Amino acid sequence: MIASRQLLCVVALYAAIQSCWLLTIPPFEGPDEFQHYDFVRYVAITGHLPDKIPAIVNEGDFFTGEWTQEGAYYWLLGLILRQTGYQTMRPGEALVGNKHSMWLGGQAANLHQHTAPLPGPIAGGLLIGRLASVLFGLGTLVAVFAAVRLVSADERIAALATSCVALVPQFGYQHVLITNDTAATMWASIASALIVWLLVRREAPSWPLGLAIGATTGLAIATKLTAGVIVAALPMAWWCRRDDGRQAWLRPAIAWGAGLLATAGVAFGRNWILFGDPLATALKHAVVSQFDFRSVFNPRELSSYGHLLYMLFRGIWASFGWGPWTPHQFWILTIFGVMTAFLLMCVILVLRQRRTDATSVMLAVFALHCTAFLISISLFAGYSARYFLPLIVPFVVIVVAGAPRLCGMLRRRVGAEALRWMLVAVPVLLAAAWIGTLTATLIAFHFEGLR
Repeated sequence: MIASRQLLCVVALYAAIQSCWLLTIPPFEGPDEFQHYDFVRYVAITGHLPDKIPAIVNEGDFFTGEWTQEGAYYWLLGLILRQTGYQTMRPGEALVGNKHSMWLGGQAANLHQHTAPLPGPIAGGLLIGRLASVLFGLGTLVAVFAAVRLVSADERIAALATSCVALVPQFGYQHVLITNDTAATMWASIASALIVWLLVRREAPSWPLGLAIGATTGLAIATKLTAGVIVAALPMAWWCRRDDGRQAWLRPAIAWGAGLLATAGVAFGRNWILFGDPLATALKHAVVSQFDFRSVFNPRELSSYGHLLYMLFRGIWASFGWGPWTPHQFWILTIFGVMTAFLLMCVILVLRQRRTDATSVMLAVFALHCTAFLISISLFAGYSARYFLPLIVPFVVIVVAGAPRLCGMLRRRVGAEALRWMLVAVPVLLAAAWIGTLTATLIAFHFEGLR
Protein backbone atom coordinates (compact mmCIF):
# COMPACT_ATOMS: atom_id res chain seq x y z
CA MET A 1 0.00 0.00 0.00
CA ILE A 2 2.82 2.42 0.90
CA ALA A 3 4.64 1.70 -2.34
CA SER A 4 1.43 2.21 -4.35
CA ARG A 5 0.69 5.49 -2.57
CA GLN A 6 4.18 6.81 -3.15
CA LEU A 7 4.12 5.78 -6.79
CA LEU A 8 0.78 7.57 -7.18
CA CYS A 9 2.41 10.71 -5.78
CA VAL A 10 5.14 10.43 -8.43
CA VAL A 11 2.50 9.96 -11.13
CA ALA A 12 0.62 13.04 -9.89
CA LEU A 13 3.83 15.08 -9.95
CA TYR A 14 4.60 13.89 -13.46
CA ALA A 15 1.08 14.75 -14.65
CA ALA A 16 1.44 18.29 -13.30
CA ILE A 17 4.88 18.71 -14.87
CA GLN A 18 3.80 17.45 -18.28
CA SER A 19 0.69 19.62 -18.25
CA CYS A 20 2.95 22.64 -17.85
CA TRP A 21 5.24 21.56 -20.69
CA LEU A 22 2.30 20.81 -22.99
CA LEU A 23 1.01 24.33 -22.44
CA THR A 24 4.47 25.89 -22.82
CA ILE A 25 5.97 24.26 -25.92
CA PRO A 26 4.16 25.43 -29.10
CA PRO A 27 3.22 22.95 -31.86
CA PHE A 28 6.11 21.48 -33.85
CA GLU A 29 8.77 23.47 -31.99
CA GLY A 30 10.72 20.43 -30.83
CA PRO A 31 13.83 19.50 -32.84
CA ASP A 32 12.66 17.40 -35.82
CA GLU A 33 9.13 17.20 -34.40
CA PHE A 34 7.64 18.26 -37.73
CA GLN A 35 9.75 15.61 -39.51
CA HIS A 36 8.87 12.84 -37.05
CA TYR A 37 5.20 13.69 -37.42
CA ASP A 38 5.50 13.61 -41.21
CA PHE A 39 6.95 10.08 -41.02
CA VAL A 40 3.97 9.05 -38.87
CA ARG A 41 1.70 10.74 -41.39
CA TYR A 42 3.34 8.81 -44.24
CA VAL A 43 2.47 5.51 -42.54
CA ALA A 44 -1.05 6.75 -41.79
CA ILE A 45 -1.67 7.62 -45.45
CA THR A 46 0.08 4.69 -47.15
CA GLY A 47 -0.60 2.05 -44.50
CA HIS A 48 3.02 0.84 -44.47
CA LEU A 49 6.59 1.85 -43.70
CA PRO A 50 8.85 3.04 -46.56
CA ASP A 51 9.32 0.17 -48.99
CA LYS A 52 11.56 1.81 -51.57
CA ILE A 53 14.54 4.14 -51.77
CA PRO A 54 13.46 7.73 -52.53
CA ALA A 55 14.82 8.97 -55.85
CA ILE A 56 14.91 12.60 -54.69
CA VAL A 57 14.77 14.60 -51.48
CA ASN A 58 11.26 14.61 -49.97
CA GLU A 59 9.83 12.45 -52.71
CA GLY A 60 6.03 12.49 -52.87
CA ASP A 61 5.91 15.65 -50.74
CA PHE A 62 6.86 13.67 -47.62
CA PHE A 63 9.89 14.57 -45.51
CA THR A 64 12.18 11.59 -46.11
CA GLY A 65 15.04 12.63 -43.82
CA GLU A 66 13.70 10.58 -40.91
CA TRP A 67 13.55 7.43 -43.00
CA THR A 68 16.98 6.57 -41.59
CA GLN A 69 15.20 5.73 -38.31
CA GLU A 70 13.91 2.29 -37.36
CA GLY A 71 10.19 1.96 -37.92
CA ALA A 72 8.40 0.49 -34.85
CA TYR A 73 7.34 3.85 -33.38
CA TYR A 74 6.16 5.29 -36.69
CA TRP A 75 4.28 2.13 -37.64
CA LEU A 76 2.37 2.00 -34.35
CA LEU A 77 1.53 5.72 -34.18
CA GLY A 78 0.81 5.84 -37.90
CA LEU A 79 -1.80 3.10 -37.62
CA ILE A 80 -3.46 5.00 -34.76
CA LEU A 81 -3.46 8.20 -36.78
CA ARG A 82 -4.84 6.31 -39.78
CA GLN A 83 -7.94 5.38 -37.78
CA THR A 84 -8.65 9.00 -36.81
CA GLY A 85 -8.50 10.64 -40.24
CA TYR A 86 -6.23 13.37 -38.84
CA GLN A 87 -3.46 12.61 -41.34
CA THR A 88 -5.06 14.45 -44.26
CA MET A 89 -3.21 17.77 -43.90
CA ARG A 90 0.52 18.45 -43.96
CA PRO A 91 1.57 20.72 -41.03
CA GLY A 92 3.67 22.90 -43.33
CA GLU A 93 0.47 24.14 -44.93
CA ALA A 94 -0.55 25.89 -41.70
CA LEU A 95 2.81 27.03 -40.25
CA VAL A 96 4.26 30.48 -40.89
CA GLY A 97 7.88 31.35 -40.20
CA ASN A 98 8.74 33.62 -37.27
CA LYS A 99 10.86 36.61 -38.31
CA HIS A 100 12.06 37.02 -34.70
CA SER A 101 13.43 33.45 -34.53
CA MET A 102 16.94 32.76 -33.27
CA TRP A 103 17.61 31.19 -36.66
CA LEU A 104 17.19 34.63 -38.23
CA GLY A 105 19.21 36.52 -35.65
CA GLY A 106 16.34 37.34 -33.28
CA GLN A 107 15.71 36.43 -29.65
CA ALA A 108 12.67 34.15 -29.91
CA ALA A 109 13.21 30.41 -29.46
CA ASN A 110 10.26 29.40 -31.64
CA LEU A 111 10.67 28.79 -35.36
CA HIS A 112 7.04 29.54 -36.27
CA GLN A 113 4.64 32.39 -35.46
CA HIS A 114 1.69 30.45 -33.97
CA THR A 115 -0.60 33.46 -34.34
CA ALA A 116 -3.56 31.37 -35.53
CA PRO A 117 -4.93 28.06 -34.24
CA LEU A 118 -3.99 24.92 -36.16
CA PRO A 119 -6.62 23.33 -38.40
CA GLY A 120 -8.50 20.46 -36.74
CA PRO A 121 -6.78 17.56 -38.55
CA ILE A 122 -3.30 18.85 -37.67
CA ALA A 123 -4.20 19.76 -34.08
CA GLY A 124 -5.75 16.32 -33.54
CA GLY A 125 -2.73 14.49 -34.91
CA LEU A 126 -0.38 16.63 -32.84
CA LEU A 127 -2.36 15.92 -29.67
CA ILE A 128 -2.32 12.15 -30.29
CA GLY A 129 1.43 12.16 -30.89
CA ARG A 130 2.23 14.29 -27.86
CA LEU A 131 -0.02 12.36 -25.49
CA ALA A 132 1.66 9.16 -26.66
CA SER A 133 5.02 10.60 -25.61
CA VAL A 134 3.61 11.57 -22.21
CA LEU A 135 2.44 7.99 -21.70
CA PHE A 136 5.83 6.62 -22.82
CA GLY A 137 7.45 8.90 -20.23
CA LEU A 138 5.12 7.55 -17.56
CA GLY A 139 6.17 4.01 -18.45
CA THR A 140 9.80 5.03 -18.11
CA LEU A 141 9.24 6.54 -14.66
CA VAL A 142 7.43 3.43 -13.44
CA ALA A 143 10.43 1.37 -14.60
CA VAL A 144 12.80 3.73 -12.76
CA PHE A 145 10.70 3.46 -9.58
CA ALA A 146 10.65 -0.35 -9.77
CA ALA A 147 14.40 -0.65 -10.41
CA VAL A 148 15.41 1.72 -7.61
CA ARG A 149 13.02 0.06 -5.16
CA LEU A 150 14.63 -3.27 -5.96
CA VAL A 151 18.24 -2.14 -5.50
CA SER A 152 17.58 0.08 -2.46
CA ALA A 153 14.75 -1.89 -0.80
CA ASP A 154 13.28 1.50 0.14
CA GLU A 155 10.11 2.94 -1.40
CA ARG A 156 10.97 6.48 -0.26
CA ILE A 157 14.31 6.41 -2.05
CA ALA A 158 12.59 5.04 -5.15
CA ALA A 159 10.00 7.82 -5.06
CA LEU A 160 12.67 10.48 -4.51
CA ALA A 161 14.90 9.25 -7.34
CA THR A 162 11.97 8.94 -9.75
CA SER A 163 10.67 12.40 -8.85
CA CYS A 164 14.11 13.87 -9.49
CA VAL A 165 14.13 12.30 -12.97
CA ALA A 166 10.71 13.80 -13.68
CA LEU A 167 11.93 17.23 -12.51
CA VAL A 168 14.85 17.30 -14.94
CA PRO A 169 13.61 19.89 -17.47
CA GLN A 170 14.98 18.00 -20.44
CA PHE A 171 13.12 14.82 -19.49
CA GLY A 172 9.78 16.59 -19.20
CA TYR A 173 10.31 18.62 -22.38
CA GLN A 174 11.40 15.59 -24.38
CA HIS A 175 8.33 13.63 -23.31
CA VAL A 176 5.82 16.07 -24.77
CA LEU A 177 7.36 15.97 -28.25
CA ILE A 178 6.50 13.74 -31.18
CA THR A 179 9.69 11.70 -31.41
CA ASN A 180 10.73 8.05 -31.38
CA ASP A 181 13.15 8.72 -28.50
CA THR A 182 10.31 8.52 -25.97
CA ALA A 183 9.16 5.06 -27.05
CA ALA A 184 12.72 3.69 -27.27
CA THR A 185 13.43 5.05 -23.79
CA MET A 186 10.39 3.35 -22.30
CA TRP A 187 11.08 -0.07 -23.81
CA ALA A 188 14.77 0.07 -22.87
CA SER A 189 13.87 1.19 -19.33
CA ILE A 190 11.42 -1.68 -18.87
CA ALA A 191 13.99 -4.17 -20.16
CA SER A 192 16.61 -2.76 -17.75
CA ALA A 193 14.21 -2.91 -14.80
CA LEU A 194 13.42 -6.56 -15.60
CA ILE A 195 17.15 -7.35 -15.65
CA VAL A 196 17.52 -5.67 -12.25
CA TRP A 197 14.59 -7.73 -10.97
CA LEU A 198 16.25 -10.92 -12.21
CA LEU A 199 19.55 -10.10 -10.49
CA VAL A 200 18.26 -8.68 -7.21
CA ARG A 201 15.58 -11.25 -6.38
CA ARG A 202 18.03 -14.12 -6.92
CA GLU A 203 15.21 -16.40 -7.97
CA ALA A 204 15.63 -19.07 -10.61
CA PRO A 205 15.23 -17.44 -14.05
CA SER A 206 11.91 -18.27 -15.71
CA TRP A 207 10.96 -18.41 -19.35
CA PRO A 208 8.18 -15.75 -19.03
CA LEU A 209 10.73 -13.32 -17.63
CA GLY A 210 13.19 -14.19 -20.39
CA LEU A 211 10.45 -13.65 -22.97
CA ALA A 212 9.52 -10.25 -21.47
CA ILE A 213 13.15 -9.11 -21.44
CA GLY A 214 13.65 -10.25 -25.04
CA ALA A 215 10.44 -8.62 -26.29
CA THR A 216 11.06 -5.24 -24.61
CA THR A 217 14.71 -5.26 -25.68
CA GLY A 218 13.66 -6.00 -29.24
CA LEU A 219 11.03 -3.25 -29.21
CA ALA A 220 13.63 -0.74 -27.97
CA ILE A 221 16.07 -1.65 -30.75
CA ALA A 222 13.35 -1.75 -33.42
CA THR A 223 12.36 1.77 -32.33
CA LYS A 224 15.81 3.37 -32.26
CA LEU A 225 19.23 1.82 -32.76
CA THR A 226 20.75 4.01 -30.04
CA ALA A 227 19.08 1.63 -27.55
CA GLY A 228 21.05 -1.26 -29.03
CA VAL A 229 23.48 -1.98 -26.19
CA ILE A 230 20.62 -3.08 -23.95
CA VAL A 231 20.78 -6.39 -25.84
CA ALA A 232 23.97 -7.21 -23.92
CA ALA A 233 22.25 -6.98 -20.51
CA LEU A 234 20.82 -10.50 -20.32
CA PRO A 235 24.08 -12.26 -21.40
CA MET A 236 25.85 -10.21 -18.72
CA ALA A 237 23.24 -11.22 -16.17
CA TRP A 238 23.75 -14.86 -17.11
CA TRP A 239 27.51 -14.44 -16.59
CA CYS A 240 26.92 -12.96 -13.13
CA ARG A 241 24.69 -15.93 -12.23
CA ARG A 242 26.57 -18.64 -14.11
CA ASP A 243 26.68 -20.68 -10.89
CA ASP A 244 22.99 -21.44 -11.47
CA GLY A 245 24.08 -23.84 -14.19
CA ARG A 246 23.40 -23.93 -17.91
CA GLN A 247 20.27 -26.00 -17.58
CA ALA A 248 18.58 -23.37 -15.42
CA TRP A 249 19.15 -20.73 -18.09
CA LEU A 250 18.30 -22.81 -21.16
CA ARG A 251 14.55 -22.16 -21.31
CA PRO A 252 14.81 -18.46 -20.30
CA ALA A 253 17.51 -17.95 -22.96
CA ILE A 254 15.37 -19.58 -25.64
CA ALA A 255 12.40 -17.42 -24.57
CA TRP A 256 14.62 -14.32 -24.67
CA GLY A 257 15.66 -15.15 -28.22
CA ALA A 258 12.04 -15.76 -29.18
CA GLY A 259 11.06 -12.36 -27.77
CA LEU A 260 13.82 -10.68 -29.77
CA LEU A 261 12.75 -12.45 -32.97
CA ALA A 262 9.10 -11.55 -32.42
CA THR A 263 9.93 -7.83 -32.17
CA ALA A 264 13.30 -6.74 -33.53
CA GLY A 265 13.51 -9.86 -35.69
CA VAL A 266 10.34 -9.00 -37.56
CA ALA A 267 11.42 -5.38 -38.07
CA PHE A 268 14.91 -6.17 -39.28
CA GLY A 269 13.67 -9.16 -41.26
CA ARG A 270 11.41 -6.83 -43.21
CA ASN A 271 14.42 -4.64 -43.99
CA TRP A 272 16.33 -7.68 -45.18
CA ILE A 273 13.57 -8.72 -47.55
CA LEU A 274 12.98 -5.24 -48.98
CA PHE A 275 16.45 -3.71 -48.98
CA GLY A 276 18.84 -6.64 -48.87
CA ASP A 277 20.16 -6.25 -45.31
CA PRO A 278 18.66 -6.02 -41.79
CA LEU A 279 19.61 -2.36 -41.27
CA ALA A 280 18.31 -1.15 -44.65
CA THR A 281 21.75 0.32 -45.32
CA ALA A 282 20.99 1.16 -48.94
CA LEU A 283 17.96 3.23 -47.93
CA LYS A 284 19.82 5.03 -45.16
CA HIS A 285 22.88 5.77 -47.31
CA ALA A 286 20.66 7.21 -50.03
CA VAL A 287 18.82 9.50 -47.59
CA VAL A 288 22.05 10.63 -45.91
CA SER A 289 23.57 11.45 -49.30
CA GLN A 290 20.49 13.32 -50.52
CA PHE A 291 20.34 15.50 -47.41
CA ASP A 292 24.13 15.79 -47.12
CA PHE A 293 24.07 14.75 -43.45
CA ARG A 294 27.57 14.81 -41.98
CA SER A 295 29.22 13.83 -38.71
CA VAL A 296 30.34 16.80 -36.60
CA PHE A 297 32.59 15.07 -34.06
CA ASN A 298 36.24 14.51 -34.92
CA PRO A 299 38.01 12.33 -32.30
CA ARG A 300 41.38 13.62 -33.55
CA GLU A 301 40.56 17.24 -32.71
CA LEU A 302 40.81 18.28 -29.06
CA SER A 303 38.24 21.05 -29.51
CA SER A 304 35.64 18.44 -30.50
CA TYR A 305 35.66 17.05 -26.97
CA GLY A 306 35.01 20.48 -25.47
CA HIS A 307 32.04 20.98 -27.79
CA LEU A 308 30.86 17.45 -26.95
CA LEU A 309 30.92 18.09 -23.18
CA TYR A 310 29.03 21.36 -23.63
CA MET A 311 26.42 19.65 -25.81
CA LEU A 312 25.98 16.84 -23.29
CA PHE A 313 25.62 19.28 -20.39
CA ARG A 314 22.96 21.33 -22.16
CA GLY A 315 21.25 18.32 -23.71
CA ILE A 316 20.96 16.42 -20.44
CA TRP A 317 19.56 19.31 -18.39
CA ALA A 318 17.86 21.86 -20.67
CA SER A 319 18.23 22.30 -24.42
CA PHE A 320 14.96 23.15 -26.14
CA GLY A 321 13.71 23.82 -29.64
CA TRP A 322 15.43 24.06 -32.98
CA GLY A 323 18.04 26.56 -31.68
CA PRO A 324 18.50 24.72 -29.45
CA TRP A 325 17.62 27.25 -26.75
CA THR A 326 19.04 26.98 -23.22
CA PRO A 327 18.11 29.11 -20.18
CA HIS A 328 20.87 31.67 -19.65
CA GLN A 329 20.22 32.48 -15.98
CA PHE A 330 23.44 31.88 -14.05
CA TRP A 331 21.68 30.47 -10.97
CA ILE A 332 19.91 27.82 -13.05
CA LEU A 333 23.12 26.75 -14.78
CA THR A 334 24.87 26.68 -11.39
CA ILE A 335 22.28 24.26 -10.02
CA PHE A 336 22.71 22.05 -13.09
CA GLY A 337 26.47 22.18 -12.53
CA VAL A 338 26.14 21.18 -8.87
CA MET A 339 23.83 18.31 -9.80
CA THR A 340 26.27 17.16 -12.46
CA ALA A 341 29.11 17.10 -9.91
CA PHE A 342 26.92 15.13 -7.48
CA LEU A 343 26.04 12.53 -10.12
CA LEU A 344 29.65 12.16 -11.28
CA MET A 345 30.84 11.67 -7.70
CA CYS A 346 28.29 8.88 -7.22
CA VAL A 347 29.46 7.16 -10.40
CA ILE A 348 33.13 7.46 -9.41
CA LEU A 349 32.44 5.98 -5.99
CA VAL A 350 30.62 3.04 -7.56
CA LEU A 351 33.73 2.33 -9.61
CA ARG A 352 35.81 2.18 -6.42
CA GLN A 353 33.54 -0.03 -4.31
CA ARG A 354 32.39 -3.63 -4.23
CA ARG A 355 29.31 -3.85 -6.44
CA THR A 356 26.23 -6.03 -6.56
CA ASP A 357 25.44 -8.03 -9.68
CA ALA A 358 22.71 -5.58 -10.69
CA THR A 359 24.98 -2.56 -10.34
CA SER A 360 27.80 -4.30 -12.21
CA VAL A 361 25.56 -5.14 -15.16
CA MET A 362 24.06 -1.65 -15.32
CA LEU A 363 27.55 -0.13 -15.13
CA ALA A 364 28.82 -2.37 -17.93
CA VAL A 365 25.81 -1.52 -20.12
CA PHE A 366 26.36 2.19 -19.52
CA ALA A 367 30.06 1.93 -20.35
CA LEU A 368 29.29 0.04 -23.57
CA HIS A 369 26.75 2.69 -24.54
CA CYS A 370 29.26 5.51 -23.98
CA THR A 371 31.78 3.71 -26.17
CA ALA A 372 29.22 3.07 -28.90
CA PHE A 373 28.09 6.71 -28.70
CA LEU A 374 31.61 8.08 -29.23
CA ILE A 375 32.22 5.74 -32.16
CA SER A 376 28.88 6.44 -33.82
CA ILE A 377 29.05 10.24 -33.64
CA SER A 378 32.53 10.16 -35.16
CA LEU A 379 31.35 8.05 -38.11
CA PHE A 380 27.70 8.97 -38.71
CA ALA A 381 25.48 12.04 -38.70
CA GLY A 382 23.82 12.44 -35.32
CA TYR A 383 24.97 14.45 -32.32
CA SER A 384 22.58 14.65 -29.40
CA ALA A 385 22.44 13.95 -25.66
CA ARG A 386 18.99 12.41 -26.11
CA TYR A 387 20.74 9.27 -27.34
CA PHE A 388 21.41 8.60 -23.64
CA LEU A 389 17.71 8.55 -22.75
CA PRO A 390 17.45 4.73 -23.07
CA LEU A 391 20.11 4.48 -20.36
CA ILE A 392 18.06 6.26 -17.67
CA VAL A 393 17.44 3.13 -15.57
CA PRO A 394 21.06 1.89 -15.67
CA PHE A 395 22.36 5.37 -14.79
CA VAL A 396 19.91 5.92 -11.93
CA VAL A 397 20.74 2.47 -10.52
CA ILE A 398 24.45 3.38 -10.61
CA VAL A 399 23.84 6.73 -8.88
CA VAL A 400 21.66 5.14 -6.18
CA ALA A 401 24.40 2.57 -5.53
CA GLY A 402 27.05 5.27 -5.13
CA ALA A 403 24.98 7.77 -3.12
CA PRO A 404 25.22 5.96 0.28
CA ARG A 405 29.00 5.98 0.19
CA LEU A 406 29.04 9.65 -0.78
CA CYS A 407 26.65 10.40 2.07
CA GLY A 408 28.91 8.49 4.47
CA MET A 409 31.91 10.56 3.41
CA LEU A 410 29.96 13.80 3.84
CA ARG A 411 28.61 12.74 7.24
CA ARG A 412 32.13 12.25 8.55
CA ARG A 413 33.15 15.71 7.32
CA VAL A 414 30.13 17.93 8.00
CA GLY A 415 28.04 15.96 10.49
CA ALA A 416 24.68 14.22 10.33
CA GLU A 417 22.55 17.37 10.67
CA ALA A 418 24.31 19.22 7.84
CA LEU A 419 24.10 16.11 5.67
CA ARG A 420 20.34 15.91 6.28
CA TRP A 421 19.88 19.46 5.03
CA MET A 422 22.11 18.77 2.02
CA LEU A 423 19.94 15.82 1.06
CA VAL A 424 16.81 17.93 1.39
CA ALA A 425 18.44 20.56 -0.81
CA VAL A 426 18.84 18.16 -3.76
CA PRO A 427 15.14 17.87 -4.75
CA VAL A 428 14.45 21.46 -3.62
CA LEU A 429 17.17 22.89 -5.85
CA LEU A 430 16.10 20.69 -8.74
CA ALA A 431 12.50 21.87 -8.33
CA ALA A 432 13.68 25.48 -8.25
CA ALA A 433 15.72 24.97 -11.41
CA TRP A 434 12.69 23.38 -13.06
CA ILE A 435 10.48 26.35 -12.17
CA GLY A 436 13.12 28.79 -13.39
CA THR A 437 13.61 26.85 -16.63
CA LEU A 438 9.88 26.60 -17.28
CA THR A 439 9.45 30.35 -16.73
CA ALA A 440 12.37 31.23 -18.99
CA THR A 441 11.09 28.79 -21.63
CA LEU A 442 7.63 30.34 -21.54
CA ILE A 443 9.13 33.78 -22.17
CA ALA A 444 11.49 32.59 -24.90
CA PHE A 445 8.80 30.73 -26.86
CA HIS A 446 5.87 33.10 -26.38
CA PHE A 447 7.03 36.63 -25.58
CA GLU A 448 10.47 37.22 -27.10
CA GLY A 449 10.16 39.33 -30.24
CA LEU A 450 7.00 41.03 -28.95
CA ARG A 451 8.87 43.56 -26.83
